[in-house]
Amino acid sequence: MFIYYSWMGLIHKGRSNMRHDVYLTYTYCPMRTRIHSGEIYIGVVISIGIFIMLSQAVVLLSNTGYELIGFTRARNAARTLALTKMEYARNLPYDSVGTVGGIPSGTIAQNETISLNGQQYVVQTTVLYVDDPFDGVSPIDTVPNDYKRVRIEVTWAGLGPRSTKSVLVSDIAPKGVEKVTGGGTLSFLVFDSTGTPVSNASVTIASSGLTPPVNQSLTTNDNGRIVVPGAPACVKCYRVTVTKSGMSTDRTYGANEVANPAKPDLTVTVGGLTDMSFTIDNLATLTISTVGEKSLGFPSLPSQSLLLIGQKIIGTDTLDNPVYKYSQAVTTDSGGTLTLSNMEWDIYTIQPATASARVVSGTNPLVPLLLSPSATTNIAVSLSPRTTHSLLAAFVDASRNPIASVAATLIDNGTPIATISGGLNSDPDYGQGFFSGLSAKTYTIEASASGFQPISNPVSVNGTDYDELILNP
Repeated sequence: MFIYYSWMGLIHKGRSNMRHDVYLTYTYCPMRTRIHSGEIYIGVVISIGIFIMLSQAVVLLSNTGYELIGFTRARNAARTLALTKMEYARNLPYDSVGTVGGIPSGTIAQNETISLNGQQYVVQTTVLYVDDPFDGVSPIDTVPNDYKRVRIEVTWAGLGPRSTKSVLVSDIAPKGVEKVTGGGTLSFLVFDSTGTPVSNASVTIASSGLTPPVNQSLTTNDNGRIVVPGAPACVKCYRVTVTKSGMSTDRTYGANEVANPAKPDLTVTVGGLTDMSFTIDNLATLTISTVGEKSLGFPSLPSQSLLLIGQKIIGTDTLDNPVYKYSQAVTTDSGGTLTLSNMEWDIYTIQPATASARVVSGTNPLVPLLLSPSATTNIAVSLSPRTTHSLLAAFVDASRNPIASVAATLIDNGTPIATISGGLNSDPDYGQGFFSGLSAKTYTIEASASGFQPISNPVSVNGTDYDELILNP
């Protein structure tokens, strides 16, 4: 409310003094009252907003300062812890400088968890022999254990967004010349499917047949290689497993797993070099959908048991049959789908389980299916009732690309017995035709498509057969 005050002075003539009579009046202005009240509210809101922003800035700066102080303290403690562990290693007798279960063997634990000032630290110690090129390298250098290299890594979590790791590396040499350890050298090279070396891959070396037993994990260098001199000699006793986060696994196998391993557990001879390469790559995802036969319009087919087999082999059995690295029975869900993650890159075939009453009558894309590293691939599988003898014919060009709308006729001794049309690119039987209820014999198949030369090829049928027929432009 605004009040305007005024005064009026009255002057009486003929008097030397002046008397002032003041009359106060006020006027009420409701419009200006509302305007003034709004200005006050706006000022209050702005003041509160500025206060909140300043408070947030103060809190943020305080938290950042606290985290920085905590991180610095944790880092200094980790550094001190690493220095302490390194001094301990330097003061050990040379023959004792090694890790429990490592190569060389010693008294130092490979992994420790230590609590310091309320913070948990993980200490990882690696000790390796170094084959110095100064006097040649194995196998030319028959004593490759020139000196030992100690690496201590201290990590922690929960304080600071920066790298939470402190690393110290030191070389420890014997007082005299290097001694013969009675062992040899292990050398590993790790690369991906394109032949590119894989750095920082985890290589685990284990052997329960040695005393003391070996169980050591190392990482590859920038060239994808690890060299481990001074490995105790033994015959087929080193189990080596190679992997990396998000990648597949490659390893050696024992005769108790595979009769004739392609990569048997490794042997080390005195003064010898054992070299082995391993291949790993990014994992992939495969989604399988099962549907019914073409005549029914490819309806969803739930809970179907399939056998998924890759082409990579890890060896052969006692009958010289291949032992596949991946061979699994899988089942689609109630919606007729199944997603398999962490799949290794490979070439896969898909077929119904042995006891299934159905047979594959089409796939999109074609099988065998190439599953590339890091790929996400979907495949639709059409299944039809099983008969004793059937033929699934795929019509492709020279690059193995399916050809849609192929007209194909199956002929028995000059008599056409069945005619089909190859599926479209959106169908589960893209570029394929399925013939069922056949006999075990040789048929002739005639096929033609727009833009391609017609063909007439013999096909042999005995059981559930699959054949790819090439049409040329």
